[in-house]
Amino acid sequence: MNTKRLILLLLLLAVAVVPASAQGHTYYVDPLGSDMGGDGSAGNPWATIIFAATQVSPGDTVLINPGVYEGGVIVEISGTASEPITFRANGPGVLIEGSSTNRDAFFIDGADYINVEGVT
Repeated sequence: MNTKRLILLLLLLAVAVVPASAQGHTYYVDPLGSDMGGDGSAGNPWATIIFAATQVSPGDTVLINPGVYEGGVIVEISGTASEPITFRANGPGVLIEGSSTNRDAFFIDGADYINVEGVT
């Protein structure tokens, strides 16, 4: 086998065994959604950011529709450097109020690579 064919064969094998990068899911939260009946899709969103924070995995994005939400969101699941977990406002007017026991919107408890964007 000549050198060019060998190199081509090795490159093809390398591509075949390198796993594709897993792309995260996009979930939705809406004040009119349901944590128990929703699946987090755009058409069937969850109701609370608190619940969404327990359902995410590295690479996932939670889009938060405008509205007022209870704070005290505890994030204990880490993203990674290449696949952070993102909580993002899905338009203006996303307000997270302090919960009855604290004033903080988010507690990131031992988790890394968490992004929170566009919320008040």
